[in-house]
Amino acid sequence: VPAGTPVTLTTRVTRAEGTLPARGWKVVYEIQQPELASFAGTSGSSFVEATVDESGNATVEVIPTPGTAGTATILMKVVRPGGINDNMPSLTIFSGQTYVNWSAPQLAIRAGAPQIASFGIPFRAVANLSNPGDQPATNVSVVLQVPEGVRASSTDSFATNTPGAVVWQIAQIPPRTELDLFVDVVTESSLPLTFEARGDGGLVASDTVTVDVYRPSIAISITPERERYEVGQTIAFKVLVRNTGERPLTNVRLTATGDESMLHTPSNERQVINPRRDATTGESVPLQPGESWEEIVTFISTDAGRRCVSVEATADAGQRGTSQACVVAINAPPPTPSVTLTLAGRNEISMGNEVLFRGVVANSGMIPL
Repeated sequence: VPAGTPVTLTTRVTRAEGTLPARGWKVVYEIQQPELASFAGTSGSSFVEATVDESGNATVEVIPTPGTAGTATILMKVVRPGGINDNMPSLTIFSGQTYVNWSAPQLAIRAGAPQIASFGIPFRAVANLSNPGDQPATNVSVVLQVPEGVRASSTDSFATNTPGAVVWQIAQIPPRTELDLFVDVVTESSLPLTFEARGDGGLVASDTVTVDVYRPSIAISITPERERYEVGQTIAFKVLVRNTGERPLTNVRLTATGDESMLHTPSNERQVINPRRDATTGESVPLQPGESWEEIVTFISTDAGRRCVSVEATADAGQRGTSQACVVAINAPPPTPSVTLTLAGRNEISMGNEVLFRGVVANSGMIPL
């Protein structure tokens, strides 16, 4: 029967002859799901006892709980009362059960979004809308109220975007059907997102998801050891990454990229990516508030000129910081030939004596002679 409809239950009880009513016998009814219904005239009880009348019927009325739907199991016991024609005690002769299904559409909604979002960076939220009932839900609307200072919009074809709300209109949701509703949100502060669904027949469902917003919290700098190098020399840069926020930064990564004439050593590539890890375990280590992380990256210039390295630090929740440093690379001066000569010996000699003089010729330049 449709939800909200009272149901009359009748148990017919006859004597062994099959036609004579068992007048005065009792039928005990009990609802196993008391949240769904109760018996009329009992002030909301899920238990009632009915007497078999002259027609052999024991009748009760089941009243559904307003706003509910579902299947209720109802137990019946036929009891022969004691002491009617003899001194026998009451005796349960028969036990059975029946079911009443109150049929109705239902609405359920479940909101989802990232737990953490970045300051001013778009993220996507979703509302899973469903009809767990056994009848179609009609004229369903879902509303997401958009607080001031927050931008939200949906590309769903059945959605309407306004500055203060996003509204989805669905003509019908079949029984036991789910539908995902998507919305892109940009915010600079933490906020709750509440999706509320309404449909014909007073159907209402809502759910809220809270999104925590990180403000920019990464500061990064890069400094070369000196300003001038010769082409081919190793150039060392000191990189300093600092957490300027109030929360730990997780999955922190440093990326250093040289220009077209700068190669990282020892990888011999233009770019190197270095995650922040524990030196012993190799596991990712969060960067705590106020903490700094220092790294040395080395490059070699393959050509003269102004040579630059760009660095980028990233972390979860879209955290990002960039910086750049440059040096001047010069070609080494061309080698020139050079020779020196020294002569060593005594300043005075005696007539007729032999004296040794030593002459030393040395290549004091950078090329063979």
